[in-house]
Amino acid sequence: MRIPRQFLCLFFVFSLPASADDEAVPERAQDLNYGTVLYEYYQGHAFEALTALKVATHKGGIKGHGDHPALVEGGLMLSYGMTRDAKAIFESLLEESNSQQVPTAISVSPSSRNQAWFYLGKVLYLEQDYLAALESLAKVDSVLLRTDAPALFQEWLYLKGQISQHRGQNLSALAEQIELLPEGNLWRAYLRYNQAVSVADKHPEMTISQLQSLSQSLGNTLDKENSDFEERRALREQCLLTLGQLQLQLTQYTHAIEAFKQIRLDSVFSDQALFAYSIAASNMKQYGLALQALNTLKARSLFTPWLQQVPYALAYVYEQLKQPELALDAYRAAASHYHQVSEQLEFDHQTLTEQKIMRALKLDDAAPLQLGIEPIANDAYGHLKVEPLDFNIAGLLSSEVFQLGLRDLHELYKLKFSLARWERQLDSFSLMLETRGQLRDQRIEETVAAIESQQAEHWVDQQKDYLAQITQAKRDEDMAFFASKQQLEFKTQIQSVFDALERFPEGEEKNAFIQKIRRIKAYYDWWVADQYGVNLWQAEKQLIGLTHATEEFNARHVKLKQQIQSNQQNALLASRVNEGRERLKRLSLELDRRLDDARLQLVQQVRNDLAMQRGEIQQYLLASRKAQARLSDLLYVQHNQVKRVTPDSPTEAKSRETEVEQ
Repeated sequence: MRIPRQFLCLFFVFSLPASADDEAVPERAQDLNYGTVLYEYYQGHAFEALTALKVATHKGGIKGHGDHPALVEGGLMLSYGMTRDAKAIFESLLEESNSQQVPTAISVSPSSRNQAWFYLGKVLYLEQDYLAALESLAKVDSVLLRTDAPALFQEWLYLKGQISQHRGQNLSALAEQIELLPEGNLWRAYLRYNQAVSVADKHPEMTISQLQSLSQSLGNTLDKENSDFEERRALREQCLLTLGQLQLQLTQYTHAIEAFKQIRLDSVFSDQALFAYSIAASNMKQYGLALQALNTLKARSLFTPWLQQVPYALAYVYEQLKQPELALDAYRAAASHYHQVSEQLEFDHQTLTEQKIMRALKLDDAAPLQLGIEPIANDAYGHLKVEPLDFNIAGLLSSEVFQLGLRDLHELYKLKFSLARWERQLDSFSLMLETRGQLRDQRIEETVAAIESQQAEHWVDQQKDYLAQITQAKRDEDMAFFASKQQLEFKTQIQSVFDALERFPEGEEKNAFIQKIRRIKAYYDWWVADQYGVNLWQAEKQLIGLTHATEEFNARHVKLKQQIQSNQQNALLASRVNEGRERLKRLSLELDRRLDDARLQLVQQVRNDLAMQRGEIQQYLLASRKAQARLSDLLYVQHNQVKRVTPDSPTEAKSRETEVEQ
C-alpha cells in the first residue's frame, strides 16, 4: 500500500533542529552514498534508492546524517507495502529519539515524529490491520498535532472513529470521535454516514432518520466557492441513494421516489437511482414513470453487470402496461442484446491477454497505459490513476484486488527495466575492460621496447665485473687500484716526466731531474699507501650503492615482467563483472517468474469477472426468451380466438396451417 508523497517528503525535513539556537543542519548530502540515494529517490526509482541504502550499510553506513537515512528507508519500505519492516524502523528510531537515551547526530523534531506516527497508522489502516494502526495512532500527541496540523488532527479523529467501527467496538467510541470534530467538517459527515449505515440491519428507522438529517446538513453547507463542493455534493447524493434504497426495502415507495428525485441525472449515482426509481414506481403501479426512467437508462452505456437487467425490466414494464406487442418486441430486443453481449464476453474470455487489458485502460491524460516504462501517477492508496476504455472491466477496475494486482505488475515491470539498465551498465563495464586491455597491451609494447633500449643485462654484467675486480684487488691489496682520481692524475704526470726524461740527453742535468722525480715518485707511493684505507672505503661505499641500485633495478625488472605476464587486476574486474551478470541473470529469472505469476493473476481476475458477467447475462437471456415464448403463446391464443369469431378464407386457412407447422 503506497503512502502519500508528502509522507516521504516529510522524512527529508526530519533533521530540522527543534529551535533556532540548535546547530544548523547540513543543506546538502555529507556522504556520497547518501547523495546517490537521494538522486535515485527523486528520479522516482524507489527500488534503486533502497538498493543504494543497503549497499551503503554494507560498506559501513552513511556518515554525517544521523538516523535520517534510516527514516528514509522506512518511508521507501512503506511505499512498497513493507509495513512491518518500516514499523520496526520507526519504533526503534522514533522511540529512541523520544526517550533521548541515545544521542543522535541529527535529532527528530517532535512535530515530525508526531506526523510520522500518524502516517504509519494511516498506512496500517489502509491495510486493514486495525490493531497495529490503533497502536501507531495512539502514539500521536493529539495536542501537538492539533496545533501544528489541524487538518491532520481532524483526519486522525476520523481514522480512530473508523477503526472503532471496524473492530466492532461500542458505538459510543465512534460517537465520541464525531463529537470532537467541528460541525460542518467533512470527516464528521463521513463518520456520521458510516454510523448510520452500521445500524441499518437492526434499526432501519434510526438509519433513515440519521441519513435524512445528514443529507439536509450537507445540503445546507453546499457552496460552489468551496474547494470541497464536489465531494460534499457527491456524499449528499450517496446519502440520498442509500436512504431511498432503504426506504424501498421498507416498501416506503413514495418517500423513496422523493429521495431519488433529488439526485442529479449527471451524478455518478444516477444510474442506481434511476433503476431504483423505476422499481419504486412499478411497485406503485406508476408504469409510465418506471418506463421513463428505464428508457433514460437504456440510452446510456450499460457498462456494469447490474445495469444489464435494464432491457429486461423495460420489457417487463411494457407487459405491465398491458401492451403485449410492445413487450414482445422489447423481450425480443433484450434477448438479441443479451445474445450479442454473451458472445462478446465469451470471445473476450477466450482471447484475453495482458495486452488487451492494457489497451482497455488509459491514463488521465488519455495516453495509452504502458506499465513500467514511465512513472504513472497514483493516489495515496497506491492505486494507479487509470480510466477504463472498455466498460466491461469498469467495475473490476474499481476493486481493491485488481488495483493492487495492477500496481504490483507495474512495479515488477519497473524493476525489469531497472535490471535492463543494470545490464547496460555491465555492458559498459565490459567495454571499459576491453578498452583497458587494449591500452595495457599498447603500454606493454612500449615498456618492452624501453627495457630493450636500456640494455639492462649489459649493466648487470658490468656491475658483476666491478664487484669481481674490486674483490680481487682487495684480496691482493692492490693499493694503486683504489687510488683516487687526484692520485691517478698525479701518477699520470709522474709517468709523463719519466717518459720525457728518456728522450733527454745524458748528463748531470738529466741525472739531477731523475733523482728529483724519483723522490716525487717515492712521496707518491707513500701518499697512496697512506690513503689506501680511505680509498678502499670510498670504493666499497660506491660498490654497495651500485649493488643496492642493481638489486632494486633487478627487483623492479622482475616485478615489471610479472605484471606484463600477469593480468590479475583486469581479471579480477572481469570476474566481478561476470559475477554481476550471473546474479543479474538469477534475478531476471526470478523476476520473470514473478511477472508471469502477477500477469496470470491479473488476467485470471479479468477472466473470472467476464465469466461472472456472462453467467448473469445468460440468466437474463434465458428469462428474456422464456418471456418472449410466453407472450408469443399468449398472442397466438388471442389471435386464434379472434379467428374463430371471424372464419378464415381458404387461402388464409392454408396460410395459418403453414404458420402452425413452422
